[in-house]
Amino acid sequence: MRRVAWKALYMIPVALTVTLVTYLLLNLLPGDVTALMLGDEAPKAAIEQTRQALHLDDPVLLRYGRWLLAALGGDLGRSYITGQQVAEALGERFMVSCQLMLMAQGLALLLAVPTGILAGYRAGRPIDRLLTGAAFGIVSLPIFVQSMLLMIVFAVVLRWLPSTGYVEFGDDPWGSLRSLVLPAVAIGLAEWPALMRVLRSDIIATLQEDFILLARSKGLPPGHVLFRHALRPSCLSIVTVIGLQIAGLINGALIVETIFALPGLGRLLVEAVHARDLLIVQGAVTLIAVIYVVANLGVDLLYAAIDPRIRR
Repeated sequence: MRRVAWKALYMIPVALTVTLVTYLLLNLLPGDVTALMLGDEAPKAAIEQTRQALHLDDPVLLRYGRWLLAALGGDLGRSYITGQQVAEALGERFMVSCQLMLMAQGLALLLAVPTGILAGYRAGRPIDRLLTGAAFGIVSLPIFVQSMLLMIVFAVVLRWLPSTGYVEFGDDPWGSLRSLVLPAVAIGLAEWPALMRVLRSDIIATLQEDFILLARSKGLPPGHVLFRHALRPSCLSIVTVIGLQIAGLINGALIVETIFALPGLGRLLVEAVHARDLLIVQGAVTLIAVIYVVANLGVDLLYAAIDPRIRR
């Protein structure tokens, strides 16, 4: 518990730094948010009065400190453009993105674990070269190209899945899953090659260890040696990659949610940047930073669960 507490304390400055840098960068964007709120034809006196009412004429660090104190109390402010509470807007979109990212990561692991084990166990053989070549081929395709190809094949040509839109899980669970299949496949395929190649390399290295030679010398079946002795010590690197891929999942969601018209956190962030809705952007980036640091804390806990030596 002490180790977990120290890790959590280390991540607090990271999250605060992200919020500060984001706030400073947003204030460097051109344009005036009050002009967007009131329109270009609004008189200068009304614009100046609105700026004073919103405290937008205060120094940047003073505004950031005021926002941070309110955010620590759970108040992320109110959108300048729509008037909606930022926390409410993020809550509405977060569940869509969370469902999408969980499906994508689950699919990536479902593909990476068996293919990584197979490629590592059959290293240098045709099946290994086939899987490695497929991984390189997928890496060479940008995620928006994969998304468009999946949409053309499975939505337009075969008509198996919807091309755009989202169905609430509470309204129609099956329809909700169907609406997220293509976006999740697009993100999962982009994450699969890294997971597969890392697991393949670790399986190859682990199978050359002395304890594996000892297990084989005892006459244990190859499957028993592979899954009971080699797989667990080979999982540390893939857990590390999963933690690092949280950023990749979020980046993928920014693109995929826009292509497939999903009302998720990524699409909200893109729309807020275009509309210069600063508080929405600030709240979304803060939420993403918290997700990232919490995910990495979870990775550290998984290390200790997989390898007892780390706990000591």
